[in-house]
Amino acid sequence: MSEPPARATYAAKGFVERLLESGARVAIVDPLGVWGLRASCDGSAPGYPVVVFGGRHADIPITADAAAILGQVIAREALVCVVDLSELGSSAARRRFMAAFAEALYEANEEQLHIVLDAADLWAPQRPIKGWESLLGHIEEIVRRGRVRGFIPWLITQRPAVVHKDVLSQADILVAMKLTASQDRDAIGAWIESQADRQEGKPRQWASTRVYPTTIFPTIGRRNAVLMFLMGLGLILAIGWFINGISIEPANVIDQQVRYLSYVISAAGWIIFTLSLFLGIMISQLDVIADELRKLSAVSAEELRQLSAVSAEPAPSQPVQSP
Repeated sequence: MSEPPARATYAAKGFVERLLESGARVAIVDPLGVWGLRASCDGSAPGYPVVVFGGRHADIPITADAAAILGQVIAREALVCVVDLSELGSSAARRRFMAAFAEALYEANEEQLHIVLDAADLWAPQRPIKGWESLLGHIEEIVRRGRVRGFIPWLITQRPAVVHKDVLSQADILVAMKLTASQDRDAIGAWIESQADRQEGKPRQWASTRVYPTTIFPTIGRRNAVLMFLMGLGLILAIGWFINGISIEPANVIDQQVRYLSYVISAAGWIIFTLSLFLGIMISQLDVIADELRKLSAVSAEELRQLSAVSAEPAPSQPVQSP
């Protein structure tokens, strides 16, 4: 989940490439025509043997009326494919295609299949368009009950707030990138409350707005002892020499100079105390931030391991077949 959508799609491509290298079956629904997997990033080398249905670079052109047949073909064949809907014309045509495609795919599929739904808010909107409630029902069926038929759904969106919550709540793993709208951040927060610990998730997601707890002293090692010593020394100098200065009644020039010197030493003590206090607060902040970064690094590594293990028992790789 990310804003803009290109960032989320780009990140998802990296995960999909790992699935393809493992031999998994993958079907990608691309309403924008942006999923290119058949060439390397710079175009100098071949990519993956992906069959493209529809779109500008179609191996096999499709129409809105071919949805049910295509769903059955993808369900029954060992295909790695992209279903490009960008050239179908109207949004209504794309929704009609997806409703029939999702229904046929769900009914016919029996083996493990990673189904990647880009722009998931189009297929499972929070507020379904009147007359298209059946499309939401088919997508929800794949996401909620599809595991028994081998489905592993991947949902990509730039606006989690407008994805239907009955669908979003089924996600076991959520990767959130840049989200600026408060409604989208609230949607992520609601998912964390239902799936994890909101207080644990908050610093990981909103690190830019995190208010770290403040302590006066760093908590570890010699820095603590040194700063405590400097603060104590500064306080003693400040108070002691100030009292000494006000107790002197200058009767001559020497008494006046001693009194002036007492005030100077007292001021220096206050400076030492203030600087030590400030330094202690800053070091404690750095300690807390460093600890948060270590936790974030450990959690990110664990999430990547979970994502890489998603297809731990992939279906055996088979040559690409045309329907």
